[in-house]
Amino acid sequence: MLDLLFGGRKLIFESPLSLEDATARLQREIAAPEWRMFEKRRQLFIGTFAGDRFRIARLVPRQHAFRSTIDGTLSRAEHGCRVNARLKLAPMDLFYFSLLMLIAATLFLFGLRAVAEVLDPVSVTTDITVAKLLGLLLAPLMLVGPVIVVIVEARKATRMFRTLFQGDNRRIAVAASFTASPSVARDVR
Repeated sequence: MLDLLFGGRKLIFESPLSLEDATARLQREIAAPEWRMFEKRRQLFIGTFAGDRFRIARLVPRQHAFRSTIDGTLSRAEHGCRVNARLKLAPMDLFYFSLLMLIAATLFLFGLRAVAEVLDPVSVTTDITVAKLLGLLLAPLMLVGPVIVVIVEARKATRMFRTLFQGDNRRIAVAASFTASPSVARDVR
């Protein structure tokens, strides 16, 4: 998880597909970056691909999800092609994630301070102190929730990316089932 936040996670694997087949398959699944109100595209990723280098992001069905990006290269290997990529959070998503963690840590500290006030025999417990204790309930949710979402989104992006480079076409149908619109999975099968 921390590797996504600091530098990115390396994805290095070999595919049984030739370099030309892998390039064609990847180009088919990358949509040109453009602004749209609703993402209902047939492709699995959005980004650019030039020569042997690519920079893509998974098309996320929800606008408010953490979007992971994949930068990498394709090269020839002994039995097919070699994919050398790095999975990381988009810069704005990294900022939002850090901001959520900061807010959650602050709430947690205020909650601990309220616990100290409640345990102090001299102080009087008021409604304001009880409201401060809510920080202890919200802080763990704010700490754990975004972490789980980032892990799940990274696993989905990794799984979709790897299925593109497997030899059979059934794998693309499985990858398409993770995309934004349900009609894409039906169209690919």
